[in-house]
Amino acid sequence: MNIPLCSWTIGMGLCLVVVVQGETVMAQASRPIDEMRGNCDHYALDVQTELAAMAGAPRNLTALTERGAAPPISPNRQALLVTLHHREAVTLVATPKLASPNAGLVALSVPEDGLYRISAGAAVWIEVAHGQARVEPTQFEMQTGCATLFKTIQYRLKKGVGYWIELSGNMTDVTLLLSSETR
Repeated sequence: MNIPLCSWTIGMGLCLVVVVQGETVMAQASRPIDEMRGNCDHYALDVQTELAAMAGAPRNLTALTERGAAPPISPNRQALLVTLHHREAVTLVATPKLASPNAGLVALSVPEDGLYRISAGAAVWIEVAHGQARVEPTQFEMQTGCATLFKTIQYRLKKGVGYWIELSGNMTDVTLLLSSETR
């Protein structure tokens, strides 16, 4: 039997415990949400690699409206400027927590098993899905005053698995970066 070690706590930090096929997976914010309203220097996580990559020229990518045959992106050190579509035209597996007018899908694969970050330059809802299931993040942090890197979410991903990044937001374009935590 798996017993949760912590639960969602506002003001004391964020800790979610999820049991996935008998394995306990924990998503934890680096610190309380109230402390995530600073600028780029206020990240508790080491995000220097992400900040440098996000400052570079992004590669343009149009998100998909539904899953299908698409070349997956892999983590690298180049930001992507992802163009979203009207939400009604996009088929998402995970229902976003916030209603937004735009959405999109991006196919994702990773070169090896490990921890990976998906970082965004704006307030966009990010989910990672495999099949019909949502992949639970292992760590999350944001700094709402950082114009370059609004948030970063870490996931434990496996080589050879076809993942989908599901995006939902108020903007039509969002800058994303996929990076390896095993760097």
